[in-house]
Amino acid sequence: MDYPTFLHTVFGQPEDSDPVTLDLPADFDAIPPPQALAFITRALADETVHARYSRKQIGIGLSLLFENSCGNTVFCYLQDTTEDERVAGVRALRDLYRHFFARYCRDPVDGIGNRCDERIDYLCYMFWDTFVLYPGNAPTRVIDAAIAVMAEALRSDCEAVQVSALHGLGHWAMYRPDAKEVVARFLKEALKGMNPVIRAYAEAAGRGRCAVEGVRHLPLR
Repeated sequence: MDYPTFLHTVFGQPEDSDPVTLDLPADFDAIPPPQALAFITRALADETVHARYSRKQIGIGLSLLFENSCGNTVFCYLQDTTEDERVAGVRALRDLYRHFFARYCRDPVDGIGNRCDERIDYLCYMFWDTFVLYPGNAPTRVIDAAIAVMAEALRSDCEAVQVSALHGLGHWAMYRPDAKEVVARFLKEALKGMNPVIRAYAEAAGRGRCAVEGVRHLPLR
């Protein structure tokens, strides 16, 4: 499968599709992991995606690429690729945050996890739950790259992006001290006018918690 066909297979699904149950072409599932990782990285920087496909289609497509319940493509970040390829692929997740989540998930955060009705909003919030990486299942360099992506996401002006990164860092804080350090630095550098919901969530994430008492927090689904 060539890149244009890959792109349309991923993002060209009908808006009412369920990515968990989609029956994708056999040649999509047969893409070699190194090529799949290269295609994903290219797609994250491809501006034509935003002109050709709707927000809902993009949400479905991102789910096909990154949710481990929607297929095997995402496992190219874990297996059958070189460590260098995985590190580069994870670093490219910056483009997922910059070009997709920050672009489409712009609602102000007035509660944690309460704007997940659309597929892309759910994926933004739950990304580090549904993605395949976590400390212990990948080489240190790959996990380092993921923490760097989350650290950069905290500098975004998009509140949903900040919450997504804090959610991931909160899960990883009990295993990686540097995840705690990233959150502590975020709180120290944050402006006084910081959204109090995000501040409370960051304080909880720094303690290795991803739920804030009194704030709605959706269960993993």
